Amino acid sequence: MNTDWLQIDAKGDVPKYEQIVNGVTSAIRSKALRKGVGMPSISKVSDEYDLARETVAKAYRRLRSRGIIHSIPSKGYYVASESIEHTVRVFLLLNAFNLDNRVLYEAFHQRLGDQAQVDLFFHHYNIDEFKRLIRDNAGKYEMYVVKPFDHESMPEILREVEQKELLILDRKDHLNEEFSYIGQDFDNAVFDCLESETKRFLRYAEINVICPSSMQHPVATLNAIKRFCRHHKITYRLCRGVEGLKAKKGVVYFSFFDEDLAVLLEKCEASDFRIGRDVGIVAYNDTPLKKYIAGGLTVISTNFQQMGQSAADFVLDRTVRERVIPTSLIIRKSL
Repeated sequence: MNTDWLQIDAKGDVPKYEQIVNGVTSAIRSKALRKGVGMPSISKVSDEYDLARETVAKAYRRLRSRGIIHSIPSKGYYVASESIEHTVRVFLLLNAFNLDNRVLYEAFHQRLGDQAQVDLFFHHYNIDEFKRLIRDNAGKYEMYVVKPFDHESMPEILREVEQKELLILDRKDHLNEEFSYIGQDFDNAVFDCLESETKRFLRYAEINVICPSSMQHPVATLNAIKRFCRHHKITYRLCRGVEGLKAKKGVVYFSFFDEDLAVLLEKCEASDFRIGRDVGIVAYNDTPLKKYIAGGLTVISTNFQQMGQSAADFVLDRTVRERVIPTSLIIRKSL
């Protein structure tokens, strides 16, 4: 097949696989390629333009992921569509199905509208599942938005995906500045939130943090709370479970999980404690219901709606390198 429509600049800044993609889309726009027409084989393009086979194969995978070409076993590749204005295919990998991620996903999906097709996956903090999902889907999507977790293998696994097609969400343990990132500050921002309402916390003698040993939340947040307590000479206690906990007056309880929060509220009710006076409660991450529970639960939270919208903007324009979404202490009756 004639390939006069394809021009490769060996010394140019644009990666060669992108030049192939651009060449195919330009040829379709100019009608040099039409729907149903056969594409030159990977070997032919590789030999004719002195390119590595993997470079050409990568370009064809990108074109296929966009629905521009398709392959027929034993026959080769064909032009599948003459429509170049297409929806972006997005691989979205989150840690778990919870209310925080639901808020994030709905904002992300709504912001993208009909400009993207989003496929949603969950890894549930399982490193083998995380690795499988990344490797099985590398090269099949145009954009990858991923919520990782604390594991030393993250940099190696995420290199399976093109750097400029990848956005890291929420946290970046073990990951450096080479990855685009939209997330939250788990350390200084938390400390500053507590400092902003020091007088409220000083009404209590003790701060207890309910944090199961299996919790995947960054340790930086625990350290920020501990640092605040030390700075203001407030007793700090780390509770590795809530079942055996005995609720006490004069204590502020920090709860990271909604399940622990429910048990804590039951214990306070059983002791006839007035929440916000006898005991204080601070939950982590706001959800629509928390403003109504127990007259209103005080929360430390980032804005997951804003995070989702910012992630969608990255998918559409790919210009963000790093952005930290502000963290706030939202005061309600429980403190």
